[in-house]
Amino acid sequence: MCVVVTVGVCTKNSEKTIRQSVESIVAQKYPAELIQLIVVDGCSKDNTLSIIKSIVSTASVKTEIYSDGGKGLGTARQIVFKNAQGKYVIFVDSDVILFDDFIGNHVDYMEENPDIAVASGMPVLKEGLLQEKTLIARLYDLVKCSADRTGAVACEATIYRFEDLRRVGGFDEKIKGAAEDRDLIARIRLEGLKISTNKKARFFHKQRENVRSIWDELSWTGYGDHYYVHKHGNVALWRKFPAAEFIYFLKLTSGAYRQTRVRLSFIFLLPLIFGNIAWWAGFTRGHLNGYGHAP
Repeated sequence: MCVVVTVGVCTKNSEKTIRQSVESIVAQKYPAELIQLIVVDGCSKDNTLSIIKSIVSTASVKTEIYSDGGKGLGTARQIVFKNAQGKYVIFVDSDVILFDDFIGNHVDYMEENPDIAVASGMPVLKEGLLQEKTLIARLYDLVKCSADRTGAVACEATIYRFEDLRRVGGFDEKIKGAAEDRDLIARIRLEGLKISTNKKARFFHKQRENVRSIWDELSWTGYGDHYYVHKHGNVALWRKFPAAEFIYFLKLTSGAYRQTRVRLSFIFLLPLIFGNIAWWAGFTRGHLNGYGHAP
């Protein structure tokens, strides 16, 4: 029986979250013989690999494990693409937990919509995990959403039609970290291919646990965006300038105040400004390192 869907998990030092993520993949209602699981490890120094191996050793899903040799996320994603046997490729981040009907719903959606090249899943609060929505998690949501106003589709739980991935050449292996998904989507859009969201493909995304981890992620995003900006050159970077961001943030918090009449709404200006500073810290580091600059 032929593989229908390849699930790619690109991970590094994720021992705190990887168990639930991989377990949710191998526990899918979709027939195991139709799934190919490809794990690409980024030279983890913790127990990530041993946890994965212990889970897949007793699972029915065919699993292949590779290393990206420390080359980064662009290479890791491309390893999945080059070894994929499925008609569809689903990328699942190592901090994502899938509902057990996720793969089936995603495949059905693509079969019913042959003109769609990419469909993102629907992040929700999973029953029994409401305690994850801590104050830090709420701040993370707010800052994360404000960090990117381009409507980009992330790889966190997204399905791609393999033929369309091949059409654009897959992922850019020069990308070491963030923005590898934004870069791919930009090239897919240039081909005039359709992108959508499948609301039935539900998943839970575990949020960052503390302020430092939020800073690290947004700084990492800024670093990746430096490469993206130099490659595509079509980004309104002025919108990220502190003054412009402040006006945008003020508009967000003012809207929240008008709806709630709670003055505390304006306190959210602080995490939004914090997120902007973190992004610029990463973007500046990318510039100083020449990341994305022409040779």
